[in-house]
Amino acid sequence: MSAISDAELLRNANVRLCRLRVWPEFEGLGFNLEASTRPPHIIRLVDSNSPAAAGGLKILDVVLAVNQEDVSEADYNRVRNAIKTARDSNAPI
Repeated sequence: MSAISDAELLRNANVRLCRLRVWPEFEGLGFNLEASTRPPHIIRLVDSNSPAAAGGLKILDVVLAVNQEDVSEADYNRVRNAIKTARDSNAPI
């Protein structure tokens, strides 16, 4: 059996970039992150007609990074705080 490289795993993983923008008339970003004790951090709900839906986020997506900060090995609180900080800065997430 041959070893699979990280690059090959990424090519086959269907990784995509989702950009979320805060909408002034919408409270929050419109998604729920599963509160898990360890990675992977999974999206459990995406509200229709929300910034998350418009940004391409889908149910069962795995959060790997927030604003170029790698959170693939981070705990839930760090991921949640990274999302909140990005949202509060009013910059694209």
